[in-house]
Formats: sequence, C-alpha cells, structure tokens
Amino acid sequence: MEIAVRDHILARGLETWIHTADAARTARVRLPDPLPEHIHPTADLCARLLPWTMLLSGLDGSGRTLLLTLTGPGGGEWRVALGVEDAGPGEPDAHITADVVAFCFLLGGRGDPADFPADLEGDLSLARDVLTTAPPLFPALNPRNRTNSALLTYPVEEKGAERASFTVRAPGKCAAVSQKFWYNDPFAGTLRI
Repeated sequence: MEIAVRDHILARGLETWIHTADAARTARVRLPDPLPEHIHPTADLCARLLPWTMLLSGLDGSGRTLLLTLTGPGGGEWRVALGVEDAGPGEPDAHITADVVAFCFLLGGRGDPADFPADLEGDLSLARDVLTTAPPLFPALNPRNRTNSALLTYPVEEKGAERASFTVRAPGKCAAVSQKFWYNDPFAGTLRI
C-alpha cells in the first residue's frame, strides 16, 4: 500500500477535527462542521482506507465490493474494493448509506458501530463487518480498541530530512513502514506498507 503524504495530512486533519469536537463537547460549545470541500477529501480518504481497517481487524474483504453513499454537505458515493490487493471494485455486494460527518467520526474512533445510524442493503453481514472494523483506523483515538497499536518515531537522518518509522500491529499480522520526508517538498513522498 502506498499512502501519499497528502493523505497523511488529511488523516491528521481528521484527528484534529475529532479532538476539536471532543474539546468543544466538553466545553459545551457547538462548533460548525468544516466546509464541504474539506469534508469530501477526508471522507474519500476514509472510504479508500476501509480495506485496510478490515485487514487490520483480521478480516479479508478480497473479491468483495462496497457501495458507500455518504449524505450531507461534503458527501458522495464510492465503490470500494474491500481487498487490499484487489485490482478494482466490482459489482457491489453491500451498500451502506450514512451521514458523511458521522462516518468520518466513526473511522476516527467515535461512535459505536453497533448503534451507527446507517441504511444497509445487500450482504448485511458484510456491511456490518465494514462498520464494525472501521474504528481501528485510528486506534490511538479509540479508547475501546487496544488490540491494534501504532508506534511512530522520528530519528533525524540528515540535515533537512527525517525518517518516520511506523510499526503497525494487528492480530496475526505485522507491517513496518518507512519514508523520508523532505522539508522543502513534503508532498513528494509516499509511505509504503
């Protein structure tokens, strides 16, 4: 898997959005959602990462396709191949329709998949598996989920560069990721899993 650095930035943006909402809720302040043109790329990232959330949870969605419809400002529709090595999506096996903001927050570890408000069609077991495995995307944000863990280190290699080393642990699986990030061109790199 290759993750563009811009997707890393989107993931950090999602985390910031979630933590800001947590703080606002604690302070009893109602903040507006981000602009739809900011929500849409975040929702797109969340949709594209669904095969990985399933795999990191111990489920392999290979050969299966999800039609994901996210409603509200910034939403859209995605056909998602649920196997991490699938060449592309096929005909949908399951269809999930949900609010775009609620879906992003679910992938950010907020909300209970069992109570998640969504319309499910097609293979209901597959649709439930997708929702149930979604929260492990950000295990550090999800206090209920400690089966997956991520470790991030930043040893400096040379002036103007850093190497980020990630270790992702999941039931029966282990992957290591490394990538150089150049200060003068942060969007040029990719992460390889």
